[in-house]
Amino acid sequence: MTHYLEDNSPQRTQRAQRKKINLQSLISSLPLLLIPVLYIFTLAQSPVLGDPSEYTFVANILGIAHPPGYAFFTLLGKLVQTIVPIGTIAWRMHLLATVTASLGAWFVFGIIRTVAGDLTGFANLSGLFGAFVVATAVNYWQHAIHANPHILTATFMAANLYFLTRWWAEGEGVNGGRGEWVIKSSSTPSPATAGRHHPFTPSNKWLYAFCLSAGLGITHHPLTVFGFPAYALFIIWVRPSLFKEWRTLLKMIGFGLLGLSVWLYFPIRSPMAPGFGPTTMNTLNGFLDHVLARGLSDSLPFFSLADQPDRARVFFSLLRLQYTLPVIFLALFGLLYPFISPKASPLHPFTRSPITLYALTFLGTYAFVISLRAQDIMAYLIGSFLLV
Repeated sequence: MTHYLEDNSPQRTQRAQRKKINLQSLISSLPLLLIPVLYIFTLAQSPVLGDPSEYTFVANILGIAHPPGYAFFTLLGKLVQTIVPIGTIAWRMHLLATVTASLGAWFVFGIIRTVAGDLTGFANLSGLFGAFVVATAVNYWQHAIHANPHILTATFMAANLYFLTRWWAEGEGVNGGRGEWVIKSSSTPSPATAGRHHPFTPSNKWLYAFCLSAGLGITHHPLTVFGFPAYALFIIWVRPSLFKEWRTLLKMIGFGLLGLSVWLYFPIRSPMAPGFGPTTMNTLNGFLDHVLARGLSDSLPFFSLADQPDRARVFFSLLRLQYTLPVIFLALFGLLYPFISPKASPLHPFTRSPITLYALTFLGTYAFVISLRAQDIMAYLIGSFLLV
């Protein structure tokens, strides 16, 4: 019995230390509340002409917006218009952009703090720096103060990366993570078994959260799909044994389908003649025509490989409008850090790091967006700028 109590004493100490760390992290995160305050002080106060008015109107009547339809944003907008008790309908939709933009910046904070978790005293500071750099970038701030779905697209990208980063941290033991396996203890051990090893099970809660977020993101805008190859490669590389865990795979699929279920709004609402939008989305062709924007195919990849050097210069000039050169230099340093870090594994000098995940996600999204012949290219680049 004495042996059991002695074994539990370090556990109690660890739990107390963990609670203290969580409290300190919460306190150090309070400056993030300044981000929505900045947005609210500059928030649009009246309807904004163009697409913002369409999104506001469509959400109000539960219609169907122009391709790809923005199912999640429409339903979320209707919810906000209904439950927020102050302001005009237009102002409430502008407020929704502020909330989603703030969430995106907070996810950036969480990502950086998790990755920098081993740098004592530096993780929170670097996370705050990254969050405020993103939140105050010109393009991001502009889309945070009026009704639009594009800021939510960037937020979904940040959420996906945050959940995968936390899942990676659990497996690698980073920032308080518990290593690749966590103790599964359903009952208090007896003195006879106190010295034995307990069964272990993978921690998958963040992986399931990612699957749900990924599914919801697709129903919002297909642009989020271009990060999927990076997500899949990262998950497989970090834990290749996942293919043998069929229960985990089924749960992942289930959470993904739960997110995709928001798309059911289209075939249910479309035949009701919603007042705005197509009435044929209860058919397969009608559904695919709208969510895949088949009618806008002339706006899809236009610039050839020969044009890419010029397009890269265009992107860099737009990037310079968002961030200063020192900030861009820090982004490049972060990309190269896994190669020069003394903690890098000889077998996996960089692939085990989530930095690779961020870089591949950026490349997948950038390659598609930079080839578009679209007038709202800045809206589509919000996610790419955030990833930088």
